Amino acid sequence: KKIFLTSILYSVCIIAFSQAKVYDGKLIVGTAESELIGKDISDLQLINLKEETIAMNFFKGKYLYVDFWFTGCKPCIAEVPSARELEDKLQDKDIVFVNISFDLSQDKWKESVKKFEITGENLWVGSIEKRDVWTAEYKMTVFPRYWIVNPDGIILHPDAERPSKYLEIEGLLERDIETVSNIR
Repeated sequence: KKIFLTSILYSVCIIAFSQAKVYDGKLIVGTAESELIGKDISDLQLINLKEETIAMNFFKGKYLYVDFWFTGCKPCIAEVPSARELEDKLQDKDIVFVNISFDLSQDKWKESVKKFEITGENLWVGSIEKRDVWTAEYKMTVFPRYWIVNPDGIILHPDAERPSKYLEIEGLLERDIETVSNIR
């Protein structure tokens, strides 16, 4: 019985660690986030404020700090002033701030961008069907959510800190980008 339990535990560990990723010296085992590390998002299509469909490869060559949000998410809206401040602070860096809305209505999204003065590149996921695909494919179950994406459109950090946290600790976003870039 002891050998049987040990072999089961060993098998579980082998499976878990074969799916593990390392970030900032920490092992991420079998989480939704770990599955996203290294995923290419450059072909994903979204809608901009001019109602044009653009692919994420539009931003090729730049690091992206991506904010996933929707109007009814109070913590999302609470982070907007910090995001604006962080973007201003890092304007001389090679980082594009991309805000991707999961609002059900395109009109509601546009109203909110204007009302809350959301800066950066503002994009909308689109139809309910597209939103459902994003939710399933990219584990979008918690908002706000932040990613760091490399200049080739590869997700480096699918669980980045909120803008307010990056403002608290000078240089943290830049260090996170450097750290995740070096371990890939």
